[in-house]
Amino acid sequence: MKTSLWKFLAIVTVSTLAIYFGLEIYDDYAAKLPVYGPTTEVKGEVTEHHVPAFDMVNQFGRKVTASEIDNKVAVVNFFFTSCPTICPQMMRNMQTVQELYLNDDRVALLSFTVDPKRDNPSRLKTFADAYHIDARRWNLLTGDKKVIYSLARNGFYLTASQGDGGDHDFIHSENLVLIDTEKRIRGYYDGTDEAAVDKLINDITKLKRERT
Repeated sequence: MKTSLWKFLAIVTVSTLAIYFGLEIYDDYAAKLPVYGPTTEVKGEVTEHHVPAFDMVNQFGRKVTASEIDNKVAVVNFFFTSCPTICPQMMRNMQTVQELYLNDDRVALLSFTVDPKRDNPSRLKTFADAYHIDARRWNLLTGDKKVIYSLARNGFYLTASQGDGGDHDFIHSENLVLIDTEKRIRGYYDGTDEAAVDKLINDITKLKRERT
């Protein structure tokens, strides 16, 4: 009787663990990521938010537009080269993402400076060299401050604060934004937290699988 009871308990335990880990695997690899941003509805047809067009200059002085991430999974953040607090850790974690996808042309990284007055292409290039940034995969971008700040607020929804991109306006966010191949926002991650960046890397895999 005792032997039968232990066998029964063993079967229940194994079955429970199998279900648990099966659900975990499903969540990690099969469940679709949410789509962020406002939607509009016209005559019953819903339109999702897409990252708007932009026209910037990278660390080599080369023009970079939103076409840079056409049909790619992209990771986007906002930083500035003289930042002494969250940016160094955030950019080191972006380095980790770069190294994983260095030879994968389906993934792109974009970092917009929030201090374009100081962060000209030359300064961005110096910063890129210090962080071993490879322009094949990762562009540091500068341009008109009003355009950059509007993009941060209304394109990537990084902050709820209001501002006009003027001299006294400042945005400082630790978030990394995950963009899918259709230029939709699919996730926000604390770029200073290694566990959150691990989740980002896992979600990049999900989006790449969505495309296939």
